[in-house]
Amino acid sequence: MRLVGCHIENFGKLHNYDIQFEGERSVILEENGWGKSTLASFIRVMLFGFCGDGKRSETDNERKRFKPWQTGVYGGSLTFETGGKRYRIERIFGDKKSGSDNFALYDADTNIKSDDYDSNVGETLFGIDRESFMKTVFIAQQDCSGGVTTGINAKIGNVADQTADLGNFDAVQQRLKKELDYLTPERATGQLSKLQAKISDLKEKVRNKEVLSENVRIRARELEELTALKEEKQGIQDALQRQMSKLSERKDILAEANAYQEIMEQESAARAEYEEKRKLFPKEVPGKKELESQLARIDEYENCLQTMRNYALTPQDTRILEENGKRFADGIPKDRLFDEMNDCYARYKKAVVDQTERKMTESERRRMKEAEAVFWNYRPSFKEIDRLSVDWSERKSKKESLSAKEASAQLLKNVYDQTVGTEMRKLKIGLVLIGGAILSVLMGTLLNKLMHLPGGLVFGGILGLILMGTGIYLRASARIQVKSASLDAYDKMECSIREDEVFIKRVEEDCREFFDKMGTSYDERDVSIQLARIRDNLKDYEELDEKNRLQGDAALEKSIAAMQSKLTGFLGKYGMVQRGKDMQELLFELKEKCTGYAHSKEKRDAFEKAKKQSEEIVQEIQEFLHAIGFEADGNEKNRLTGLRDACISLEALGANLSQKELRRKRFEEEHDISRITAGQEAGGEESMEEISSQFQKLQSEVEELTKTMRQFQEQIDGWSAELESVESQEALLEECLEKQEYCQRKYQIIRRTKEYLEMAKEHFSSKYVDIIQSSFEKYYDMISGSKEKYELDANLNIYLKAKGKLRDTQLLSEGYQDMVGLCRRMAMVDAMYGKEKPFLILDDPFVNLDESRLEGAKEFLNRLAETYQIIYFSCHESRC
Repeated sequence: MRLVGCHIENFGKLHNYDIQFEGERSVILEENGWGKSTLASFIRVMLFGFCGDGKRSETDNERKRFKPWQTGVYGGSLTFETGGKRYRIERIFGDKKSGSDNFALYDADTNIKSDDYDSNVGETLFGIDRESFMKTVFIAQQDCSGGVTTGINAKIGNVADQTADLGNFDAVQQRLKKELDYLTPERATGQLSKLQAKISDLKEKVRNKEVLSENVRIRARELEELTALKEEKQGIQDALQRQMSKLSERKDILAEANAYQEIMEQESAARAEYEEKRKLFPKEVPGKKELESQLARIDEYENCLQTMRNYALTPQDTRILEENGKRFADGIPKDRLFDEMNDCYARYKKAVVDQTERKMTESERRRMKEAEAVFWNYRPSFKEIDRLSVDWSERKSKKESLSAKEASAQLLKNVYDQTVGTEMRKLKIGLVLIGGAILSVLMGTLLNKLMHLPGGLVFGGILGLILMGTGIYLRASARIQVKSASLDAYDKMECSIREDEVFIKRVEEDCREFFDKMGTSYDERDVSIQLARIRDNLKDYEELDEKNRLQGDAALEKSIAAMQSKLTGFLGKYGMVQRGKDMQELLFELKEKCTGYAHSKEKRDAFEKAKKQSEEIVQEIQEFLHAIGFEADGNEKNRLTGLRDACISLEALGANLSQKELRRKRFEEEHDISRITAGQEAGGEESMEEISSQFQKLQSEVEELTKTMRQFQEQIDGWSAELESVESQEALLEECLEKQEYCQRKYQIIRRTKEYLEMAKEHFSSKYVDIIQSSFEKYYDMISGSKEKYELDANLNIYLKAKGKLRDTQLLSEGYQDMVGLCRRMAMVDAMYGKEKPFLILDDPFVNLDESRLEGAKEFLNRLAETYQIIYFSCHESRC
């Protein structure tokens, strides 16, 4: 289908706007804020309606977001063409969906309402829902990645009209997952987990009924003992508090002494730590960048090991290489050669079928003999029969109209006779007047000469001129009328009658002669029927004659033999012998061997390459360790990591030592060290510290006793409550056990059901992965021109293949994500629509591409325009 144009009455900021989409690519190049995304959304909404009608936020609710900025009718029309017909959608939107929206569909050529589509016109036209449309055909701004829905899977699999199951797959799986999450025994929130915990708890309580009673008695006695001990320790604390008050006077000097002592100890510790760390390096300390570089090589080595594990040959790979190594010693046949052989096989089968079909049946031989008996004397051509049929039809028409023509000719003759008689009288009068004019001139001349009257000459001349003019006019008029009457329709009608009579006679003679040649009697009433019968018999005769001539076609037999030789030669070259198998089956079998051998050979080559690279890396790392005074011990990564951390730590320790030395020097400059030393020698500080330590220890013990006492009381209260509910818990235990058995059985059934549904979906999707993979690679190479490899899984998720692993495309830059997403969208669209292609809406999809990719993107657009109608929006000419 294709878009023809649209009219926006009011939609967002657009007002009274019209556009026609001419050609295969319509480019809307406007500045930022013009309303390009609004126009793209209008086209989508006209086909599928609004998104987020139930949302409150204007950002999520499109009906609110695109409400007209100015007052007026909210909506417009969209004209499109499909199936050779043009339609116009008209939609008027209200504030809410229910009861306020109006939809109408018209035949755009007649302006008559049409029932060909309902308000779900988008889903009917594209065979997908709105979400699938927005993830394929409709590429919104900054949204190239898209995704895969069950609707897309169904459309690609050519079952878009049978989506009752697949279309509900996600909903069913979600319901099953929700039920599994509710029942799961693997999480504490799961029903089975809760039941198990509850059952264990109930069993313990029921089983330990007497133990609970004993525990209550023991805890009550222990609580009394702890209360007495707490009171004792609180008394000691009071005594220590009084002693500490007496020593507070020496606080200042002791604080300075402690601070200086702490500074000295920190400096000494920092120096010792630095010297100890330096002993780790027998030679010069290596640079951090060197160690980072070697660690990077270790990562490369591990990647090589992973590659070797990934591409390790299985026994099946080894068997395939051994079995097919000799078969493909000269190389694996290319796909185009297989295509050629398959085409040859198809032509071979067709030729064999043609050879079989060319054999005449017994009925056809009998009809052949009957036809030969009809045309033994004379065999006319189709051209002759068709000419006679046309002539006879024309002869019939002319003969039927002949009497009417004769009546018309007689009428015309009567009119002609009347006209000629009248005009002859005018001619005679004209001649008399001309004679009178001549006589008047002569009389005027005589009067002038004989009677000397000049006026007579003038009078005679004037009278002669009047008579002469009138006579000439009557004579000329009569001649014109007579001439006109002589060329009138009468002569033409008479001529037409004579021609029709000649034609009728000639056609009758031709038909009579034709039937004489055919040995058939001539009957004017049945000429048309007989000609049609003869033509049908002639056509049947020629077809049978041609089939009889071709049934022994030596060229066809030679062609069949040549194609058979070509196919057996190709199969024999690779050791494929028929032995009762069809050649096409052998071609399929050989193709599978080629695929398996190529895959195993690729794994072997990748394994050998990774092995060689890993050996080179190990050699390089061992040489580096030896250069800095270490021997390789097979644990190089840990050794290098430790050395790197030691380097970093040593650098930090050196800085820390310098800081401690500077701090000590400043303290000595700012304080009287001799006074501090004297205060330390006087003693007393140790007593203050000891008393404070004892007080803090007692405080911690009292707090711990208080906490323990509170816990004991809580335990006593809890056990007492448990003892009161043991009997009801015993009944509850039985109920929980029964419920656990039921939930466990239900959980297993739902889990198996979910697994089988997922397996079925993946099996369904895998049928068209190769088609989409091929289409994706074509588009990606066109835009990027790079060598990256991508692979699709059965769910059409795409991954970058790099360093022997499949990487998530979300790790790529925004530009690469856009390229990958756009190419996957187009690959899915190609697979979804085989015959009638949809239009594509592209809202500036190349905004994140750099200049080196834009040329490929433009070629991508040109190639798409050869197949699809494109509506392309952009704000910069460089991306058009």
